Amino acid sequence: MIRTKAHLLLRGRHFPSVTSSLIAAAILVLLPRWSVVGQGVVINEFMAANDSTITDPVFGEYADWIELYNPGPSAVVLDGYFLTDDLAEPRKWLISGGVTIQPYGYVVFWADGRDMRFHPSFRLSVDGESVGLYDTDGRVVDYISFGVQSRDISYGRSPDGADELRFFAHPTPGRPNTSEGFLGIAERPVFSAPAGFHPAALSVELTTGLVDAEIRFTIDGSPPESVSTLYDGPIVVSSTTVIRAAVFKPGYVPSEVTTRTYLIGETGSLPVVSLSTDPANFFDDEIGIYVEGTNGIPGYCRDIPLNWNQDWERPIHVEFFEPDGTMGFSIDAGVKLHGGCTRIYPQKSL
Repeated sequence: MIRTKAHLLLRGRHFPSVTSSLIAAAILVLLPRWSVVGQGVVINEFMAANDSTITDPVFGEYADWIELYNPGPSAVVLDGYFLTDDLAEPRKWLISGGVTIQPYGYVVFWADGRDMRFHPSFRLSVDGESVGLYDTDGRVVDYISFGVQSRDISYGRSPDGADELRFFAHPTPGRPNTSEGFLGIAERPVFSAPAGFHPAALSVELTTGLVDAEIRFTIDGSPPESVSTLYDGPIVVSSTTVIRAAVFKPGYVPSEVTTRTYLIGETGSLPVVSLSTDPANFFDDEIGIYVEGTNGIPGYCRDIPLNWNQDWERPIHVEFFEPDGTMGFSIDAGVKLHGGCTRIYPQKSL
């Protein structure tokens, strides 16, 4: 059945048994870093969780990436240098194939494990590790050790080549680091009650360990923004509700959104899937995938333009509950309409 406020509950018998963990955003803890080659090439920016920021120009994949910057007035030939994600193995991947970085220029390497030109043999870990650059003699040129990373948030120097390190909500691979830099990434809020089945109304408290931060939340399926409802006390949940919350603090990248579905008084013997999304993603006339709308195309047994004929994907959060109420998984994902002429019916396949 389709519930209002873009919250869908789907019941069925044949859902896969899947487990998945969400990688929580965290404030980065830096280990010591140094450079022994003076004003040589530096690791200027990198991303260890490239979900949707930029695709590499060869394979079209959202791969991890490392940007090097040359702050000097002379070109530097990088052939014979090494990149590594393990400082105990400084010669892990040899740069070759005629790679030169121009004065005040940038070179981007795609850490996708392919082991070819511009594509190192390793990937970066979202859980934190190190990335290092070594010269032809195996001497360290530059390295950065980093902690847990957040999706589509880069980390690097602000400004280019400086010692100051910042997070960037608007990454700039291959370009100057001119976007606003942040001191850290706010941690996700903590919910006092688990998602799932509850026999009666309950109060849900939201907390954060980040000093001078605030929590914003929504109950309409949309991800919270800095202008969403400010949390100032327990939220009373008396009927089936989705709460989505995030932590905000000046100078910090907002936390990733935490989503919890509370099924109040629901009974049954089948699994439950909860899909949460901004209502506009389904029902807006211009971008909604579930309506006739005003931005569609003809096809699938209809000659008039219809939104639901578009091959659009919209972001959602999915929670899967076993019949006994156990949480199977909770993940961010995407959703599309499925099928052909069945799209003309009120209930559509996803």
